[in-house]
Amino acid sequence: ALCGASGEYNYNGTIIPCLTGFPVVIPEDQRVFEEYVPAGQSKSFTDVLPSLNFAYDITQELVVRGAVAKVIARPGYIDLGAQQQLTFTDPTFAYDREQFGAREGWTGSGGNRDLEPYEALQYDIGVEWYFQPGSVLGLGLFRKDVDSFIVPLFIDQVRTLEGETITVAPFETDVNGSDAVSQGVEVYGQHTFDFGLGFQANFTYNDTSTSEITLEG
Repeated sequence: ALCGASGEYNYNGTIIPCLTGFPVVIPEDQRVFEEYVPAGQSKSFTDVLPSLNFAYDITQELVVRGAVAKVIARPGYIDLGAQQQLTFTDPTFAYDREQFGAREGWTGSGGNRDLEPYEALQYDIGVEWYFQPGSVLGLGLFRKDVDSFIVPLFIDQVRTLEGETITVAPFETDVNGSDAVSQGVEVYGQHTFDFGLGFQANFTYNDTSTSEITLEG
């Protein structure tokens, strides 16, 4: 808001001196109030992660290899335990800063202690031809079925704050909500010449798809 001819601006009953015709600057101690509340949380989980690897020599030069395994990757600490914060924008300030995107009411953000690890079942199979010492040509197929991708979420939440029920809209956090399939083929080769030099080359094609996010609860 611009300062009027009186050289004063009424902000929620507080008179703020200002310069006529220039934007009003509201003192920070009147527009921002911060309160920190310590909080503790814990999370535990148990996983069984079997794996199987094999190699079979069809001939002295031809080898088939394969593997099946279940793997996990734990969520990052910032996703689990990021500080949860709530911000309230009062009607006067929202009206005054509407052109900059200010909205009346509560908003918030924070981590999610209930996040589960990424889980994946991965399969690999390939064949390798060792056509001379120090040289190989290979072809491999792979697939990964990934569960519980961590994705950002904006959601309206109803909370109780100091005995009062409030709606936080939106609250920004992270959730487990998406599955994916990653599969493809790789071709690779290595050759060593008789005079000692050689080369390596490889090509990988990967196709990845994800499902729609579905939240429970």
